[in-house]
Amino acid sequence: METASTQVDERTLAAGTTARFLLLAALLLMSSCLMLLYLFITLTAYDAVGCSLAAGVDLSRDSVHEVVVKRGLQWEAYFSCMTRHAAPPPWWLPVAWLTLLAVLTTALFRMLPWWKSRRTVPLAKMDPDGEVRAALEQLVARAGLTRTPRFVVDPAKLSPQAVVYGRNRRPVVRLNAGLLLSRNRDPRVFEAVVLHELGHVHYRDITITYLTIALWRVYALVALPPFLVWAGTRLYRSAESLSGAVEDPMVTRGLLLTVVMTAFVYLARADVLRHREFYADLAAVRWGADREVWSRQARAERRRAVRDLLSLHPGPAERRTALVNPEVLFGPRPLPLVLTGAAAMVFSTQVIQALTVYVQLSRWVQYAGAAVAAALVVGVAGVALWRAVVHAVLTGHRVPSGLRAGTWLGLGMVLGGVITGQGTAITVWVPDRPVFLLLVLLTAVVFACWTTRCAVLWVSVWRGRTLRPVLALSLTAATLALATWFSWWQALGVALVSGMTFDLAGTRDILATNYLGRTSDSPPLATVDRLHAGWHLAIDNLAGPPLALISVIGLWAVLLLAWLVRPAGGAAWARAAADSPAETVVGTPLPPLRKVLLPALLGGAVAWAAVAAVAAYLHVRIATEVSATRFFTVHLTLTVLSVVAGATIASAVACAWTRTHRLPVALVSGQVAVLLGLAGVYLRAALDGCAGVISIDRTTCGWNPWPVQPTFTFFVTPSIVLGLVASTTVAAVLAALPRTTRHQATRGMFVRRTVVTALCLTALGLGVTRAVALSPQAATMPTASALQREARQWLDDATPSRPPTPDVLALQIDAWADLGGDDLMNRFYRNRRHAFAAVTAYVDSGQRGVTGLGDVRPLCTDISEMAKDAVRYFRVPDPETHIVWQQFVVQAWRASQTCTKALDEQNYVDFNTSMRGLTEAGTTGDRVDDRLDALLEAGR
Repeated sequence: METASTQVDERTLAAGTTARFLLLAALLLMSSCLMLLYLFITLTAYDAVGCSLAAGVDLSRDSVHEVVVKRGLQWEAYFSCMTRHAAPPPWWLPVAWLTLLAVLTTALFRMLPWWKSRRTVPLAKMDPDGEVRAALEQLVARAGLTRTPRFVVDPAKLSPQAVVYGRNRRPVVRLNAGLLLSRNRDPRVFEAVVLHELGHVHYRDITITYLTIALWRVYALVALPPFLVWAGTRLYRSAESLSGAVEDPMVTRGLLLTVVMTAFVYLARADVLRHREFYADLAAVRWGADREVWSRQARAERRRAVRDLLSLHPGPAERRTALVNPEVLFGPRPLPLVLTGAAAMVFSTQVIQALTVYVQLSRWVQYAGAAVAAALVVGVAGVALWRAVVHAVLTGHRVPSGLRAGTWLGLGMVLGGVITGQGTAITVWVPDRPVFLLLVLLTAVVFACWTTRCAVLWVSVWRGRTLRPVLALSLTAATLALATWFSWWQALGVALVSGMTFDLAGTRDILATNYLGRTSDSPPLATVDRLHAGWHLAIDNLAGPPLALISVIGLWAVLLLAWLVRPAGGAAWARAAADSPAETVVGTPLPPLRKVLLPALLGGAVAWAAVAAVAAYLHVRIATEVSATRFFTVHLTLTVLSVVAGATIASAVACAWTRTHRLPVALVSGQVAVLLGLAGVYLRAALDGCAGVISIDRTTCGWNPWPVQPTFTFFVTPSIVLGLVASTTVAAVLAALPRTTRHQATRGMFVRRTVVTALCLTALGLGVTRAVALSPQAATMPTASALQREARQWLDDATPSRPPTPDVLALQIDAWADLGGDDLMNRFYRNRRHAFAAVTAYVDSGQRGVTGLGDVRPLCTDISEMAKDAVRYFRVPDPETHIVWQQFVVQAWRASQTCTKALDEQNYVDFNTSMRGLTEAGTTGDRVDDRLDALLEAGR
């Protein structure tokens, strides 16, 4: 194998500066929006908190789980309360705020060149004989620039330095007078400094640089100070009141988050400005600058770690190291990874949750928000990992595993989740179950390892002139997968961190009812029930977005596509990157496809045998099993585990046999085994009744295909997801096996490409089928009542809640009454009073019967509507009072129904009964009033 020189063109793939700038812009945008968001929320804090108090939430003591349960089980009332009493800000206000920041940034960006030129003079004034101009033009020609930048001189600066500013299309190079004076004394310094600045012109990073400066200054001088002043004033003036007691924690958290985000912004800004200097240095050396200039600077100056981190320029020693070995430009750096992870988690948490405070979001909109966070991670970390792999392969260095980079990225994501309060109430800083944050770290590590192994795979086979097509393919797959994970984390992961519990027995019963078509018989909860209900809760949330299954399939289909490439000849992209005319063969050849698919066939056969064994067991058990629900759970659990077992065996055999590209081989072999196993499951079920001892619930032979929805819900999606997890675990466990490197044979390309294409199309067909089935529901905005029904299905309300203290209960009762409870009771009493007055006047006039009481009917109808509204309203925070309240509502509804029916039927006896019912309801309502007054008095 011929290996290129260790000097690799730093321009291979994307440089990374643009990605870092986008990270900075994202951090600035999020921080500015979050400051505005906290301002809006706290300005409406009393009303919003009142809705929580009316729902029975104890903001001082309730855990996140208790808050979610109390709000979720009464979501219709809570959302209605928020809509009326904590309305969102006018749409134009945040738009105007962001527009103002954008206008100021643009204005400052355009003003910076003028400011830097204010003390300069044209070069001709300092160079009357044109000698310096001629030298500069020679350097411009050496750099290969098509247009000479404008050169000016700052006569007041005596240091031998220069700076370039302006815009990419109109660059200006400002030479210090000291640099001109040093030209004759040390021409090497003059050449190095000028070529360095021309390197910035060549790489067209001037616009990004000064946009970065303008963004930071507008943020620091315009966006940040008003929020800090407002937050400090708010905290200083807060008193011992409901508003102050609730706003203080919100303002404090917002202040802390803003400080942390500002630190992130500063570090990201410094990283952007430092990173560009390496490229300019390398360009200068490539054009003939003397490396010794940087070596002298490194020997002359000592830097400290903290100063290097905060500095806008890299230290001389770091710059000298990058010139000798530019690995710093290719390896993923800890700081950008931490910042990227934190920014992605802040966005997915704060921005999306901020929107859901005011509006209901469809699945598509939620997934789009998760995709933005995923794209941020992939755009920075994914590209950096690819560049690290390319550099390692071309230089013959050890290819990074992705473990270290994934750990840094995961720590950033954990940090972002903690500072945004994931899984915590507003007054709590540590989640109830922080151990589940390890899932975030694990996800980041898996992402980094998958991206690294995918890059190694494609770098080994790709022969095109550029890696950009396969880079885009792999990063698209990674973005979809991460978007699915971010969506899952917000739906379920945060709930696990917060300590939320789920009703596994209820989940099992709902699944059994949906599958069997009849009500579950609710047997005692067994281990198999916990296993099936648990993985269904996890996978159902993961596979909820329409593109979720496609994203999971894409993780291995993108790898399988590498076997479509004919392994012949050198890599054109490698020759260009290494600047070598020789044919360059890079990477580790792929193993023969048969070594991947034969284990998959073995795994498929194992899955078929296991499915048949499970069916035979159930064939015997069905005669003695008394619980249809238990039979359903055992059937589905053992069937899915049979398929996953086949995938595990296939992955293990393939890894042990091939010993190269273990993660791609394990994923592909395992998932092909899953497809084969699912085919066996479907055929057995469709032909149930034809196979004798492996028939389960049919006695007649015939073709009976399953419906699409239950097939995916109970078999396809769990098998694919669990199979992927099993294959990844196998690859990690077997990573210590010795590796071998053998070239694969090139014969049989037609057959190989046919098989690969068929497998990819089959898998993607499953994903597309699932996406089409879920798309209509995902595009629908969920109603508050639908979300409440879903919450009552899945949330466990059995967790005991500590009774509130008398003063908190008084606040809850007061909020319950003020935000709607009093209105409901007043409606009843007002309508009842008018009805009694009308009946009294009717009787006093000497009339009999109910013929002339038509005016009473609307009053009875409104009482009936009041009762329905009361059912949709919050429960009374005090349980004992709520029982009396329910009696009042039922009595009022029954009396109103009897009233309207009696008037319609002209039934005088029933009408009198309804009036007595209204009297009885009024008495019960008085009891409610008395209890509420007593609770309010006790809390004062």
